[in-house]
Amino acid sequence: MPGDLIVLHHEDRLRQSLTALGTHRLTSKDVAVQLGWTRHETPFEKLDPFAQGMAAMETKAHLDLLVARGQAGRDASGEAVEYWAITD
Repeated sequence: MPGDLIVLHHEDRLRQSLTALGTHRLTSKDVAVQLGWTRHETPFEKLDPFAQGMAAMETKAHLDLLVARGQAGRDASGEAVEYWAITD
């Protein structure tokens, strides 16, 4: 993927992740389950366990960037890290 396409892909994934958060407090796995994976948009539940873990971690990275941009909040005080969308 040329550089510009990678940037576009990640910006699209950030938008999808933010949309998936909606008005809920969700974990990165909760968000990953709502997204399509691989270039074929494979559902999360059809991925093998290793790929599911990688998908959840990639989603966490996107959610953490949304937090850094001020578009999402993050709470790590419970058993799982939860994220939520920040709306104006």
